[in-house]
Amino acid sequence: MLLLTEDTGDDAHAVVKALVEKMLFLVEPGLDVKRLSYPRADERARKGMGFTCYKSKSPRDYAKKLSLAEAIVRHLLRSEGPALVFVHVDGDQRWSERDREHLCDNVHRFDEEILTRVRSILDKHGHIDVLERIVYVVPFWSIESWLFQNHEEALKILAETHPRYEEALARFEEWQRQPHVLDEQPYPKDVVRFQAKYNRRLAENRFPARKVKDLGLSFAAAVRRLEQPTLRSLLAGFSRHAVS
Repeated sequence: MLLLTEDTGDDAHAVVKALVEKMLFLVEPGLDVKRLSYPRADERARKGMGFTCYKSKSPRDYAKKLSLAEAIVRHLLRSEGPALVFVHVDGDQRWSERDREHLCDNVHRFDEEILTRVRSILDKHGHIDVLERIVYVVPFWSIESWLFQNHEEALKILAETHPRYEEALARFEEWQRQPHVLDEQPYPKDVVRFQAKYNRRLAENRFPARKVKDLGLSFAAAVRRLEQPTLRSLLAGFSRHAVS
């Protein structure tokens, strides 16, 4: 499972890994995590993703974007077994304002700047079919829109840090009452003073994946991609009950 994220923080890989793994369990409850690995992309490929470099039109970023495309191809064509690539980009807009064709501009730009190159290389290798193993992870507005759905853990954090982040309590209580509001909240981390400080904890500790999926919003859209027959079949091969 190659994880690519536009976020550049120290915990970015761990946060996306935790969320992706919870998505995988929703699709394949018998998943054997011991059979999965989550390698980091090499430094050049990470530079092609980070700080939204993937959508840059600047000639100076061409080599980084090419390295990113090549890293995706190498992973998809690895000989050790079936591979998936998860691409995290933020929606950067409200879910209600999403693009019905491209989902959001960031996905459209990734398609244009990176997947076009990936598609071309795979076609030359005669393996264009593996392109469907690329899965977008696109939270609306941002990854905190999903993480802040972990009301139980967030309220625990606020109890531990009281009164430091007391002003966030009313906000999380509101989101607990109206969880669908988070997909409509612009820049959610900017309205909570601790911002992304506890992202890893919110992702790893009791994240309510099924409840967030049942909202039918951007998290559900990512899970639905994994529920496509080809990917569902691939994930079944990682089940504890699958024959090795």
